[in-house]
Amino acid sequence: MAFYLPFVFGLVHWGMQLEDREIFFERHPDPMCIFDRESLGIIDVNAAALAKYGYNRAEFLALTLADLRPAEDLPRLKALLEIERAGHFAAGNIRHRTKSGQVFEVEIISHPVTYKKRNAEMVMVRDVSEIRAAERAAQQAREREEYQFKTLFEAVPGSIAVIAADTHIVVAASDAFLAMAGIRREDLVGANLFDKFPDAPGGDGSASLRASLHCAAVSGSPDVMPLQRYAVERPANEGGGFVDRYFSVVNTPLLPKDRSVQFILHRVEEVTELVKQGLTGLDAPSPETLSDPSLRLGLELLQRSDELKVANTWLQGQAANLHTAERLLKIGFWQVDATGALHWSDTMFALYGVTRETFSPTRENVLALMHPDDLEMVLQGAELQRQSGGLTQAFTFRTRRPNGELIWIRGVSDFVMSPDGPLAYGVSQDVTDQVKAERRLHEATESERLAARLARLGGWSFEIATKRLYWSDATSEIHGELPGYSPSTEDSTRHIAPEYRDRVATAFAACIQNGKYVDEVLQIITSQNKRVWVRATGEPEYDKNGKIVLIRGAFQDISEIIAVREESSRLAQRLAQTL
Repeated sequence: MAFYLPFVFGLVHWGMQLEDREIFFERHPDPMCIFDRESLGIIDVNAAALAKYGYNRAEFLALTLADLRPAEDLPRLKALLEIERAGHFAAGNIRHRTKSGQVFEVEIISHPVTYKKRNAEMVMVRDVSEIRAAERAAQQAREREEYQFKTLFEAVPGSIAVIAADTHIVVAASDAFLAMAGIRREDLVGANLFDKFPDAPGGDGSASLRASLHCAAVSGSPDVMPLQRYAVERPANEGGGFVDRYFSVVNTPLLPKDRSVQFILHRVEEVTELVKQGLTGLDAPSPETLSDPSLRLGLELLQRSDELKVANTWLQGQAANLHTAERLLKIGFWQVDATGALHWSDTMFALYGVTRETFSPTRENVLALMHPDDLEMVLQGAELQRQSGGLTQAFTFRTRRPNGELIWIRGVSDFVMSPDGPLAYGVSQDVTDQVKAERRLHEATESERLAARLARLGGWSFEIATKRLYWSDATSEIHGELPGYSPSTEDSTRHIAPEYRDRVATAFAACIQNGKYVDEVLQIITSQNKRVWVRATGEPEYDKNGKIVLIRGAFQDISEIIAVREESSRLAQRLAQTL
């Protein structure tokens, strides 16, 4: 689409021939119109615009630019028109309205032209409603999944917290943990565990806990701590001082794909009453302080018995919550045991659109449902996992349900050795909606990149705090640099022709300090020592406090436009001399 723009604009500027107008304006597949810059009245429109907006030609030519906007968007239209300066390219995302009242999101590309001796603007419109809807849907899906997981974790019936293995920062905590500890979530999450729970006077529980966390992180296996006695400060209205409480603690490492422990599941259950009941008449001392071997053994046995009971209760709750998570997130679990038998959770059957009664989840039956183009990739990954002895694999593949519906599944599998032999297990999730949204977004992005490259239009941004400058690939190409080039501010300045550097610096400083819009036409010197005419625009972005934190803008090669203008001037001079 952008390929036609310079030529179309040039035709309109210098006067169209009838056949040129028919080819490049009237027959253009995208809606296009020309409006008077003074009155905003529509003075020409192509067939695609008539079809899109539902007006006939007479009705459309009676409209103004404001009539195409929803009423609530008119203030923004006025602001944009005040910012626009005559003579060059402008683009943006806005909303339009059809004759029937339907509102849709559009991306416009506009350019000032001279049309029938009138100061006008040519506008080309692209409907991006589906693209924006897909972007919003993908974002909402991510937020919904994060919220559901957070809600499920916080409701787990057990006193658990997730701790960063290296820093001991608390990243999550269940409601039961907060209630037991007597602390608010906002005061605990994000803080160091040992800062929030220091040792009482004379206590050394922190050292034992640090050692347990370290052991779990290094070994990759759960570490069960001995029964922990912790002196808790008693409220003044209850007599003050400290009271001993007993806790059962298990630290379980969480292993990601690279099998390097990043987080530890810290489970704590108070067992004070159980200890006291098991040692009647005693003030619940630590097992290590007991001289009577039978009493010490009894307390240790009580600890282990309680450990098993609490763990079983927690696991039962986890199983219930896991089932809920499977259903809500469309996630299924599977396992291949040492005999080669494949076991599916209930959600796996729902995922594939089958039932336990009608489908046997054997390797052959599952592979038979898989899309032929994806089969080899999955088989190669499985073989690589087997040969590596445990390399985690991730796949995204297509499978067809018995009703003919084709869905996308994202699966992750792991491979371990057990005493009985090799075990494979993993999860599968229906990501059909996400894949479709990502593809629509990718297609739109690629189209935008192509348009930018053909139009010689790039983007740039400057972070004020870090003084970091970013160039898009198109901007790098205009400067004669390779894609991905990351310039410093000094590099960028060296590309500006010397006679323009002071003016650009002044405009840039005014934008940073006062938020003044940047719009400069200048020459740059490429890496190949070639002078190129460009237009640079920029506008500020503010944080929630109204402070300018970023300058973002566009960068366009306008050498062809300048050349046309110069050639026109020469022709005009020659004509004047001839006359």
